[in-house]
Amino acid sequence: MAKTRIAWTGHRPKDLPDWSDTKFRDTLEAIAPDERWRNAHFIVGGALGVDSWAAKFAMTHGVTFDLHLPFTPGVQSRGWSDFDKELLEDSIKMASEVRIIGDNHYDVAMYQKRNISMVDTAVQVFTIWSGKRYGGTWNCIQYAHRVQKPVFNLITGKVRRVTQP
Repeated sequence: MAKTRIAWTGHRPKDLPDWSDTKFRDTLEAIAPDERWRNAHFIVGGALGVDSWAAKFAMTHGVTFDLHLPFTPGVQSRGWSDFDKELLEDSIKMASEVRIIGDNHYDVAMYQKRNISMVDTAVQVFTIWSGKRYGGTWNCIQYAHRVQKPVFNLITGKVRRVTQP
């Protein structure tokens, strides 16, 4: 049976003061039991916040996942804590596939190219989106709508299809 490919997008922790990896885990466990999540395949972007929470959930709940990085790991994790760098390293080791979109140089455009890669390989997008209508999460959601992928927002609990979020 083919697994449902779910791309994850969302804000960094500083923009989600009411969320944490624990709340993320508890929310997913409330949505579906572990055996249902094992029928999913996550596609995560390797950033702090929602991306790393989804990767951590996948690793601890037996969910397969791909990792799409906008840059090489050293560029991606520059300035991160040792804990966050270790989680990224673990994600790289455990991922079914690792795609590196850019190279060894920071270029903000690589974030959206990474988002496009994630959405294009998914059948649906899950997000923790605060309603902020600018930035990477907003751009990713807008792209998902353009290519007609359903978007499920964990904050509102609503699925939106091709309409504006």
